[in-house]
Amino acid sequence: MFEFLSRWKHAGNARVALDSLLTNADPEAPLQERLEWLVELFRWMRSQGNVSIVKNELETGHLQVTRTRFLLIQLDKNPDKKKNVAKTLRSILFDTKALDLFCTTGLPTESGFFSEAVDRLTERFLPRPPHEDELGEVFVRVFSSENDILWLEKIEATLLSEIIELFNYENSADEGRVWDKLNSEVEDAVLFLVGQIRAFGLNPKIRIRCSEMPLRDRPFFQITGVCAQLLKDAEDTTSPNDELLSMNDFRDVLFRCREELQVAHQHLNVYGVSVSIVHELDRIESLIGRTETLIEILTGKDNDPKKILRFICSLITELRDRAIRPP
Repeated sequence: MFEFLSRWKHAGNARVALDSLLTNADPEAPLQERLEWLVELFRWMRSQGNVSIVKNELETGHLQVTRTRFLLIQLDKNPDKKKNVAKTLRSILFDTKALDLFCTTGLPTESGFFSEAVDRLTERFLPRPPHEDELGEVFVRVFSSENDILWLEKIEATLLSEIIELFNYENSADEGRVWDKLNSEVEDAVLFLVGQIRAFGLNPKIRIRCSEMPLRDRPFFQITGVCAQLLKDAEDTTSPNDELLSMNDFRDVLFRCREELQVAHQHLNVYGVSVSIVHELDRIESLIGRTETLIEILTGKDNDPKKILRFICSLITELRDRAIRPP
């Protein structure tokens, strides 16, 4: 690592380019300009500059990890630039929306398998109108290289903690806590997801293939109320036992939802397979899995930064699969 850093230190053009980027960070600029700045910053991370490297270092992500370390070192040497960069990064998160990224990216759509395949193919040639205030769109623009996932996956826990510290640097109360904003969007995504689970699970096509029981006793009916109670208890830090009980209730209702999915699959085995019903059952299972992931992140039951990073990498991979790749 030290050999690499030494080589970056003497890479004149690369260093000048970085100095210029750090100087031009402007949290008050229009969102489009801030996004262009972010794209250029990540382009710098991928560029070889005038440092002699082997191709493998670029393709495996080692180069980008080293440049990330170099970037953080330079920011530590320049507190004013570090503050400006941190505020600019936070401002982008404040001014973009993450709901769709968390609750639709990587999940099956309402259409069937073939309809979804056609939709993906269509987006290659007729992409949706850009929405620069969507965090997913920002990810598509920033992580434009196929090697980006390799780079992100190679970030070790210590470096990841330093990156998180950069986002927290000089975060004043007046500015607002960026993590509070993201937590709120995760909550919205969870509420959206459980609403979808309830709606699809109570659909007559699914309901008649599940266990016989009164509507209000069905886990797909109960899931929204149990989730709302969990989110309420999670916000009340004075009663950790209530949150624990609510978490157990939530896990229980998810377990029962999965049991009902198994009953529906068994019904199909007996009375005949329907492709559309199988697709709906798989979709509900995917919604349940995403809900579990977000709840663990939201409640801090799984606060392993590396696992959260892997979740983000999976979202980026799905976004890249849907995006038009540059020639």
